[in-house]
Amino acid sequence: MGVSPKSVTPAVSTYLYGTSYQYAAANGMFAYMSVERPFLSTADFHSLGELAAQSADGQQIVEIGWTVDRGLNGDVNPHLFVFHWVDRIPSCYNGCGFVAYTPATIRPGAALPSGTTQFFAIQHYQGNWWVAYGSQWIGYFPDSLWSGRYTRTGLTQWFGEVSANSGAPCTDMGNGQFSSSGTAAAISTMGFYGGPAVSKTTYATHPAYYTAVSTNATSMRYGGPGAC
Repeated sequence: MGVSPKSVTPAVSTYLYGTSYQYAAANGMFAYMSVERPFLSTADFHSLGELAAQSADGQQIVEIGWTVDRGLNGDVNPHLFVFHWVDRIPSCYNGCGFVAYTPATIRPGAALPSGTTQFFAIQHYQGNWWVAYGSQWIGYFPDSLWSGRYTRTGLTQWFGEVSANSGAPCTDMGNGQFSSSGTAAAISTMGFYGGPAVSKTTYATHPAYYTAVSTNATSMRYGGPGAC
């Protein structure tokens, strides 16, 4: 159920996920997410944690999260990112119609403190899909990007993702610990704006390398060291 490849990542990439998802009609979603600094093999492309608010058919998507991506950011530290899709066509990181909120003191692309837990959110409000990090709403994607056709979620996802050069990558997901560890990467206090109670499904696509577990009704742990 993870989102599809982004335009800045090579088409040969393999995607591996540890995810929780729920089909839910809502005005948006939120969670607290640990910001990690996973090892990123030079053969691979990125390792990230994110929230994705989608239409029920998965064609329209708004994303926010942290990513370790040396091709995008020029280093191997976690950075804030936003992204969106229109009719299943990917846009670009941190732009392509994104409008920064002037009072915010942080912008997409900024380096984030690893080893901390931060609040992330997506909410449709007054004609825009707003995104939040920490205590701030940092900007929005206007409804005009979708010609007003996407104003409420149908599918929501909270997950870790590795974009790799092979199906057996050496890159960490999360902080490199399997979800069975009490100190693995975590996403907690999941919830919806104007939506139902959380009733998520949690799984991993490649459990030999990365795992995911639901720890309570609104929380999960995920991650692993990959194949090496």
